[in-house]
Amino acid sequence: METPDTISPTELKRLIITLKDHSPNARIRFRLIGSMWEKNFLEIVHATTENAVIVQDRKSDQMKFISLGNVVEFEIEQRFQNFKPLYHYKVARN
Repeated sequence: METPDTISPTELKRLIITLKDHSPNARIRFRLIGSMWEKNFLEIVHATTENAVIVQDRKSDQMKFISLGNVVEFEIEQRFQNFKPLYHYKVARN
């Protein structure tokens, strides 16, 4: 059951592509299955066709490959469309 603070993996991918295309300075932070939250907000470099995203952590100067199937929560740094900043959104599990 989805609630206003829960989105599907498909919606998450759509959000990431839209952020990349329309708000290139937007940054996002993830919590993956079995992990703590990413320490820093990440810049979106590329959304792949394999339901993954390549992001860059400017503070640690690292590139990361994130499989969207492993994301359980995310937050964005600034308001975008109907998404609130610094709010923990859940990703629905299939």
